[in-house]
Amino acid sequence: MARGQRHCRDVNLTVYAAQATDAVAAFRSSSLWQRPPAECPASGDCPRPQRDVGAQPDIWIPAALSTWHRALDDGPGGGTAPASVSAPTSVSAPASVSAPTSSGTASGATKTPGPAGESAVRLEPLGAVAYTPMVLAVPESMPVAPAVQTGHPLGAIVSALKAAREEPVAILRPDPEGTDGALLATEALYATDAAAMAGLEQTMAQALRPMPSTASELMCALADGSRNGLEDRAAVLVPEQTMARFNLPAGDPARPSCATVTLERRVAQYPSDVPVLDLPLVQVTWRGAERDADERAAAVRDFHRWLSEDPDAQRQFTDDGFRGAGRDERPAPPRKDSPLRAGANERAVREQIPARSGETVTAASLTDTLRRYREALGPGRVLYLLDNSTSMTDSQVWEGQGRAKDVVARSMSSLGPKDTYGVRLLAVEKGEKATDAVPFGAYATPEGARRTVAGAPVADLDARVADGIRDGLATLRDGPSDDRPRLLVLVTDDEDSAGIGKRERDALVADAAAAPLVRIVTVSLRNGGCAPGGLDDRLGEATGGRCLDLSDDITTELAAEVAKAGTGDAQ
Repeated sequence: MARGQRHCRDVNLTVYAAQATDAVAAFRSSSLWQRPPAECPASGDCPRPQRDVGAQPDIWIPAALSTWHRALDDGPGGGTAPASVSAPTSVSAPASVSAPTSSGTASGATKTPGPAGESAVRLEPLGAVAYTPMVLAVPESMPVAPAVQTGHPLGAIVSALKAAREEPVAILRPDPEGTDGALLATEALYATDAAAMAGLEQTMAQALRPMPSTASELMCALADGSRNGLEDRAAVLVPEQTMARFNLPAGDPARPSCATVTLERRVAQYPSDVPVLDLPLVQVTWRGAERDADERAAAVRDFHRWLSEDPDAQRQFTDDGFRGAGRDERPAPPRKDSPLRAGANERAVREQIPARSGETVTAASLTDTLRRYREALGPGRVLYLLDNSTSMTDSQVWEGQGRAKDVVARSMSSLGPKDTYGVRLLAVEKGEKATDAVPFGAYATPEGARRTVAGAPVADLDARVADGIRDGLATLRDGPSDDRPRLLVLVTDDEDSAGIGKRERDALVADAAAAPLVRIVTVSLRNGGCAPGGLDDRLGEATGGRCLDLSDDITTELAAEVAKAGTGDAQ
């Protein structure tokens, strides 16, 4: 906060988003957010919220109050809530949205400092700024009894949907790591049939690879025309706000740009056991930030009052399909010009949000749901192919933060003792096999593998990329013939890939697409490395994997991809 030309205080706002679980982890490591460690281990594996999430915030708007609870739950350096503040009883723990920032869930007591250091932050929820319920959005052509549209738990709605249809029904939902709403919906799904949890997650993972991080990404994936068979039978768990916008006709300014005629209109089913997303504005106060403390606190409260009460501010939410903040701490009825009142949504949404019964949702239960989700696909098999040719040092992408060895080492935090993994170095003599820096196997912890990667040398030889991919696919496919996740990670500067001819490239892509499925994620450490039609891009497309280049947040994205195969984060 600074003084302007007329000696009035200026308040500047910078807005950034974070994945739900990342925001919770950052607040639990609040002392490291305020004062990052001077050094990390050689592996680079230490929490750095400023690097991984962003600058210390003064305001946090998660999608659900449950996320605030979870940020306060036992964990390293957990935040604290003021003793006088508790979760508002009139709001049940909600879920994830596409407009605000991140995530959370737990009790409001001060926590004992964890290993990351004592708490450095105070989190005080000031109230909701908008609302949207989580719904099961069902295609109009899919019959479902109107009697189950409201007042029934998610399991009953899904059972009724499947019973009314001879063809199989696909239940889809975004990654619960990414959004609060998806995590809340996942808890309700698991309550339906705990024994079928693993099969449910395997089905979803196979239907959309990689799993979309947000509700909008999920709807865009169904709209792109490449999954028409899936789109016709997919009931999706998304915020009402997202479904309503995708229902709008072409030409409507609120309709997402990725929406196409492929996407069928959907009707909202309102599960009674999935809490409403309430977008609470949380005031964040940092230890030691005493300068202008009263003025800054007043500015935050004024901002909350403006967001939740000013008609123009509320319009920013309601024009996007959210329900406004009512005076009784409940959602306001949709405005006449809201997308929820559009003709396309006349029969798709309810004017009044049905009552919910989310009292059983707690920080502990959501943390357990997240653990079960991470374990659902079982132990993974992950093999890294690391280009260690001298061109990697020549182009300065070998050592240092965000470079080859660093991104590999840091992504290993998602690997647990039940996973099988290894690292191969690709720079070898022609006709030789890649060098096993970390032999493919199971390890109690990834610490030794990280140290090995950190000390890996370069070799004055060409990287045998094509041979490495073929041998890597064979290694990952050898062994149990089950549905456990298999992931091949190629990290390269692409210099030696340029010598692979068209016929060999086509053969590599065909081999990669064969069964059993091995997802390939390529990290290209050069600009434009993921250009459409290139080998890296084609390998990702053929296997449901990805290509990451310098236009992406490589470190974060690679760690997220490895987390989908590994079980380390679930320990």
